Amino acid sequence: MYSRRNAKEVRIGNITIGGNNPIAVQSMLNTLASDADACVEQALRLEKAGCEIIRATVPNMEAARGFAQICKESPLPLVADIHFDYKLAIAAAQAGAAKIRINPGNIGSRDRILAVVNTAREIPAGKNTVMSTPSTALAIRPTTAGLSPDMQPLTVRLSLNLS
Repeated sequence: MYSRRNAKEVRIGNITIGGNNPIAVQSMLNTLASDADACVEQALRLEKAGCEIIRATVPNMEAARGFAQICKESPLPLVADIHFDYKLAIAAAQAGAAKIRINPGNIGSRDRILAVVNTAREIPAGKNTVMSTPSTALAIRPTTAGLSPDMQPLTVRLSLNLS
């Protein structure tokens, strides 16, 4: 028997994870976000297989544009997996991501991270018609490798529901 650690509850679209909620099945799309039709088709197959949350990598602005279409058509809450470019996190939040997953160690300065956080806070309730969440959740993965001392306070493990 495994014991679960006590985790804060966070809503991702219409799914609540953490706390005493059941473990949610999550999968990552293996199609390019720039090919929105292929991603939506895969999301539909994942939903039929029992998946509850999907992630997509958004490596460039072409993918961010496709991500916006996927958000509109996906039957499941969509998480944007962002590396290196904070502008992609902002674009994904504005496109309707149910959650943004970033690593502050590779996004850059504190100002860039705060720009992502502030954008997520500004997302109006109901912007994404597929997700029944009042805002975008933002998950910041903890890391201290290579961070300057002014970044250390942001390396605490956290997941914010920015409502």
